[in-house]
Amino acid sequence: MRPPGTRGATAPRKSRWIRLPAGTSIDASQPDAWIFPVGTRLWKEFRLDGKKIETRMQWKDSPTHWTLVAYVWSDDQSHATLASAPSTVPGTSYEIPVGKCEQCHQAAGDKPLGFSGAMLSGAANNGMNVHSLIADGTLQNLPPEAQKPPLAAASPVERDAIGYLHANCGLACHKPGGPAPFSLRLSAANPPQTVQDTDVWQAINRVSGFTPAGSTEKWYRIRPTDEDHSSIFYRMSSRTPGEQMPPIASHVVDEQGRAILAAWINAMVPPAYPAPAAE
Repeated sequence: MRPPGTRGATAPRKSRWIRLPAGTSIDASQPDAWIFPVGTRLWKEFRLDGKKIETRMQWKDSPTHWTLVAYVWSDDQSHATLASAPSTVPGTSYEIPVGKCEQCHQAAGDKPLGFSGAMLSGAANNGMNVHSLIADGTLQNLPPEAQKPPLAAASPVERDAIGYLHANCGLACHKPGGPAPFSLRLSAANPPQTVQDTDVWQAINRVSGFTPAGSTEKWYRIRPTDEDHSSIFYRMSSRTPGEQMPPIASHVVDEQGRAILAAWINAMVPPAYPAPAAE
């Protein structure tokens, strides 16, 4: 069964920046919940076909509060205006998700999600990673065991897929203690070195609590060599309300993400992976 979806649109390109007040640093003593100094600002710019469409900003304006806002760029690219309500960029399905940011940025600790331990633990982060941040004094108190890159013993296919699930699912919802029923998150405090060490491993051949409408077959969260009965793959391939993942502010299927997960599922053969469960 293949889910219906909206496909074929160009994925937006993104650029990111961070600014800390002079003389301050990030406290990483809790590797999975960095604490940023008051005054920290982060920006994320989105572009479609080379044209700026949105810039989001997070600003820590007090020890316990962040302001989260979005700015919409003018057609002539000369200025950006503060968005006051959700809207869709004309001629596209791209949504400016005003009022929805908190639904994802409710992680333990401070609000930033992408600027975090597991996301910045690799060497291929365009020159910025936990080691460069420690070296220049930006990052303080990160325990030595949390400085190891995760999945060092995994294959590139495994690292791509598990990294994708961590970034797109595990940071906000599918995390220990989060709103989702199971975790897909990588721990920065104790970076897993093999796939078997990850939370994602527990989803393989695990019967799913989700079944697509009209299906009478058994579904699994991730089914080795069988993307057609893997509910995580199905839901990321759908844009039907109540089925799709992520559930908000996403109107186009991420075809690159689907390809990454499909390659991993189809590479899951024993003995490294459990054989498909008996029916």
